[in-house]
Amino acid sequence: MGVKIDKRKIQEVSDKANSFLVGVHDRVTKKSLTSAIIQAGAYASILTPVDTGNLLGSQHRIPITETIDGWSTGIEYTANYAINVHNYGPKNFKKVGAMNLFLKKGFEDNIPELRQIIIDGYKVK
Repeated sequence: MGVKIDKRKIQEVSDKANSFLVGVHDRVTKKSLTSAIIQAGAYASILTPVDTGNLLGSQHRIPITETIDGWSTGIEYTANYAINVHNYGPKNFKKVGAMNLFLKKGFEDNIPELRQIIIDGYKVK
């Protein structure tokens, strides 16, 4: 009066569970990275020295991709002069709070907040 267990069925259930968990992990990773990149981009916008619709409007997120080393994303500006403003912008900024290397500082100054966004994204609620 025993129960016969098919090892193939157990492996199939295990494989499906693993596949499900990987899918959840990927979705959580993408959501967390998206939240973090939005936060960094918003802060970089505040620090952008040229307050024109062209430069700020050219900011966009680089799509999230999976690489050999993990996940990759970022922020970039498509305005032709963005790199010049970022690296060599005028020192007498008219916009309050503006500074050189605004995109770099948008990330570096926000490291604790960005880290917390990612940690919170992985918490089980």
